[in-house]
Amino acid sequence: MVNLIQLKLFRDIARELSFVKVAQQNHISQPAVSVHIKKLEHELGKKLLTRTPHNIQLTPEGALVLPDIKKIIYFYISKETLNKSNLKFLHLGEVINIEKSLIYGQKISGHFVQGHV
Repeated sequence: MVNLIQLKLFRDIARELSFVKVAQQNHISQPAVSVHIKKLEHELGKKLLTRTPHNIQLTPEGALVLPDIKKIIYFYISKETLNKSNLKFLHLGEVINIEKSLIYGQKISGHFVQGHV
């Protein structure tokens, strides 16, 4: 199963192009970073990085999935931030038309919203 640590490490490696730097930044060993990336590649069924003794490059598949991985990380962090805020009645994944609710003064998750448009 893919996890957030694997995604973050892949994102960081794509940025730094160095397993050693990423390991240091995340306070884990370089072999641990390698294991996480190998597990991620196994789960996705695609080789994401090309490794040589002196070089790391994204494969075409790695370059293809990188924007989606960044979005997943962004949405996870956004959800965490929202959960820590005072807006506890709105959950990530709820689809509501806030503009319509403000115009018509509808209730959103039990809270009455009066809008001035």
